[in-house]
Amino acid sequence: MGFNSYASFRSVVGSWADTDVTVTSLDQAIKMGENYVHRKLRIEAMETALAVTINALGTATLPADYMEAQYLYLNRSPRRALTKKPAEWIIRNYPTATATGIPSFVAETNSTFIFGPPASTQDTVVGTYYAKPASLPGTGTINSVFSEAPEIYLWAALANAEVFLGRDQRMIWQQKCDEAINSTNNEAKRRRFSGGPISASPG
Repeated sequence: MGFNSYASFRSVVGSWADTDVTVTSLDQAIKMGENYVHRKLRIEAMETALAVTINALGTATLPADYMEAQYLYLNRSPRRALTKKPAEWIIRNYPTATATGIPSFVAETNSTFIFGPPASTQDTVVGTYYAKPASLPGTGTINSVFSEAPEIYLWAALANAEVFLGRDQRMIWQQKCDEAINSTNNEAKRRRFSGGPISASPG
């Protein structure tokens, strides 16, 4: 299933949903659908290099399109891996904001990274994160993530179009969407760990 433009995708969504659905309603259904997809989909096409500097406050600002980190480390010699923790864990274990050394842990809160122990130097945090793709209705164009799995966006848009139509077919499209997301994510994991067995990390 392929689409060469956003207009062709919207046309197909409209023809599958109902010919009487307005363009505005279709854009809204596609927007709600893509928001759902972006919260769950994690594939290579979403991966983006990260490089942010720890500021004088001991925090680092997340990129505007940041959704989730894949891995993070301090760009020093030797490189120092950062273990992701909940923000509450960082605050509980490092209750003072006084810089005490080189961080080993990182958490996300209020669109920033916080560290434990609090950073005493303005290191650069590098790694890879999952970036939120540009909105299809917002740009009027398709992107590489959409091109990787257009059927996921189609099922998600159709599920949300049912809201405008007042019909009861939402769960059918939602199930197809979730199954496609799970299958695509699992395939991405298989490729990522194809060099060896997947194992759980302690902590």
